[in-house]
Amino acid sequence: MATSEKLIQAISLVKSGKKEEARALLLEVVWDEPQNENAWLWLVEAMPDNAQRVRALEECLRHNPQSQRAKTGLEAFHKHQVD
Repeated sequence: MATSEKLIQAISLVKSGKKEEARALLLEVVWDEPQNENAWLWLVEAMPDNAQRVRALEECLRHNPQSQRAKTGLEAFHKHQVD
């Protein structure tokens, strides 16, 4: 299955609540295409807890340093931890 097909299928799985299945596909996508910002951001949605969501956002930024969506997501998590 092509990477773009995996991403489309994973997004559909996330939207239907099948996050564990989606996570497996998204991990394959980011492994094959570490600069795929959309895959990283959907992976955040598929992660089971906030620590893993933060880690995925950090990895997204490592591969996409200009990602405003990843920066905003991390800021929100850090602000929530302080509140």
